[in-house]
Amino acid sequence: MNKRRRPEVSVANWEAVYDFYGPGRRRDWFTYPLLALVDAIYRPRLRIPDETIERLHRLHSEGVGIVVAVNHPSAHDPTVLAAALFDRRVRFLASGTGLTKDPLFRGPLRPVFEYTGTVPVFRAKNYEGTASDIHEAAATRLIGLCVDRLTGGGVVLTFVEGTNSSADDLRTLRLESVKKGVGMMVAGAPP
Repeated sequence: MNKRRRPEVSVANWEAVYDFYGPGRRRDWFTYPLLALVDAIYRPRLRIPDETIERLHRLHSEGVGIVVAVNHPSAHDPTVLAAALFDRRVRFLASGTGLTKDPLFRGPLRPVFEYTGTVPVFRAKNYEGTASDIHEAAATRLIGLCVDRLTGGGVVLTFVEGTNSSADDLRTLRLESVKKGVGMMVAGAPP
């Protein structure tokens, strides 16, 4: 385990942040009891055809990376997604690397995100006025981390819109609602 000091999580410090979080900070002794708790609270019913479950298991056993990209209509989505992935049929997906906005790493919940293996995302809208080359370099490094996970047969968990979206906007998924990061991750990973 990397014992380095936790870096300040800000876009100005993106290199140190991704050096620290890139290798993964997940602690299963923390993550699995937390997932069991959220599953007990939310109890989502996951309706996945058996063929899809079989294909996910086959792809995973063949070392193919998997991106779980879902919509984000409410603040409860991360915990509902976590509970859904705790479903015994697809529990291996719960070992994925989650992505979340960086402000959550500056509050009292930072250890929760850190110990579950979540990586901060520096969203341009949170850093208006920051030089575009800094933001682009940080985004490129994040996409690289995700591609490395996928190339290694791992799982990446993300929200396609990159932020909460209104339920009305989600009735029909619009291409302009999907952020380019998901496509860049998939395009960067081998078929």
